Amino acid sequence: MYIFLIFVFGIILFLFFNYLFNKLAFKLNLIDFPNERKLHKNPTPTTGGIIIYLSCFIPLYLFDVPDFIKILYFVSSLPLIMGAIDDSKNLGIIFRIFSVIFSSCILVGTGLYVTNLGNYELIGNIYLGTFGIFFTIISVLGLTNSFNFIDGIDGLCAS
Repeated sequence: MYIFLIFVFGIILFLFFNYLFNKLAFKLNLIDFPNERKLHKNPTPTTGGIIIYLSCFIPLYLFDVPDFIKILYFVSSLPLIMGAIDDSKNLGIIFRIFSVIFSSCILVGTGLYVTNLGNYELIGNIYLGTFGIFFTIISVLGLTNSFNFIDGIDGLCAS
């Protein structure tokens, strides 16, 4: 029942923020205009990430959520903000990469990083040691860019 309440509350927040930010998108210049590479024919708001972020952010304080989830959420706010600014002003890839690397370093600084790759039958545990810090930063950067690339295909990431 508890998970169901979180889910319903998240959906209500999502619908509210979706309505609000679709109205604000044109004022904030968070619009993706169609071109020869795009599938959509009309200007489309690029506020989906902000809407999802805010829909999940509020329940972090209303429900019992582990601290590491809260840390992940706060650390992810910098790339979210930089992505929104990039959508509005076209800052370029360097700013997005910097924000993700900086956020990953903050994440590692809190003690959240990959320490091993698991236990395999033939070779046993693969411990990363200090390399785990570098591995975490590169993995977060790769995953973030993968999501960004897939999301550029007209909402494929959301589906």
